[in-house]
Amino acid sequence: MFLLSTALACLLGACATNRVEENVGLRLVDLHLEGITVLETSAVFSFRIQNRLAEPLTIEGGAHKIYLNLRYIGSGVSNETMTIPRLSEGIQTVKIRLSNLGMVKRVADVITSKRATYRIESVIYAKDQGQSVHVNISRRGDLSLKGLPPPTAPHRAPLFK
Repeated sequence: MFLLSTALACLLGACATNRVEENVGLRLVDLHLEGITVLETSAVFSFRIQNRLAEPLTIEGGAHKIYLNLRYIGSGVSNETMTIPRLSEGIQTVKIRLSNLGMVKRVADVITSKRATYRIESVIYAKDQGQSVHVNISRRGDLSLKGLPPPTAPHRAPLFK
């Protein structure tokens, strides 16, 4: 009897995960740089999460690995909780700290070029029918940044007078 209950619980859990996994979409829709300093810069990525379920879906956070033009940029997490209404979308914002000056230049070059190929490997943490589920998503696409102004270097005071 114990084995039957365990197998049934696993089967029901797998169905809940598959149901959500099949009905959640994720797409990178924006990025910008902020807090540009000599040693660290923040890249802010915005993801559109689509709920294709006929009922609301609660998102409890996400973890994202981001690649731009086939190069690993970094990873970021969000603990933001949001409820996406049925058949609707929401935006999750993730901040990634770039500590390498070369990495900051690569992201700035992508913004300046106004176009990038991206790949994201993400885990979205959600609540479905009272159960916590995680959805693994891997996406690749193109990002157009035509509406963004080019990044500007911050004004720095001279080191020596």
